[in-house]
Amino acid sequence: DDGAFALSASGGLTVGDAAAFAAHVGGSVALTVQVTDNTARSGVGDVTVTVNAAFDPCDPSPCAHGACSAVGEAAACDCAGTGYSGTLCDADVDECGTANGGCDQTCENLDGTFACGCDQPGYVLGDDGHSCVVLGACGAAASCDPALDVLVFYGVVEDADGNAVGSIRCERDADGEITCDADEDGVLAVSDTLWCE
Repeated sequence: DDGAFALSASGGLTVGDAAAFAAHVGGSVALTVQVTDNTARSGVGDVTVTVNAAFDPCDPSPCAHGACSAVGEAAACDCAGTGYSGTLCDADVDECGTANGGCDQTCENLDGTFACGCDQPGYVLGDDGHSCVVLGACGAAASCDPALDVLVFYGVVEDADGNAVGSIRCERDADGEITCDADEDGVLAVSDTLWCE
């Protein structure tokens, strides 16, 4: 203890005179410190500080999402693959705003992600989660030859609450157009029984 600083038995460092401390360690010094007890009453006084030589700006991470990495004494957030952007990876990315999110038909932006969907009658979301394929009895893709056959199916028409309000016969032609025998009010929910004619 030379008046410039003192180390306590618990490892705490007390700096009494910042200029004397800087001179003691050989000139200017930069420390990241956390004030744990300020005993100064007025003017210049002693401040007890804890010096953490292994300061980590990512502990705790300031990033809402993504990975934090230390760049000097600052934190940098990497938002890649998170569905978020911004300095702290805290702003939702609207994936649907660019090329419809890669979705064939519909795209719904969700917090940190998105979901593709199929709103055209007779189509379901494919295994890739992006493409819409014709609902078929032998898997997602019907086995009809589009040049020779017409895919036929029955659909149940549902109201906004999901209640069945009718059933209609529908066909998909070689161009992929779907036509139904009758126009019912509601949404067509395609059955999984399809055949070729």
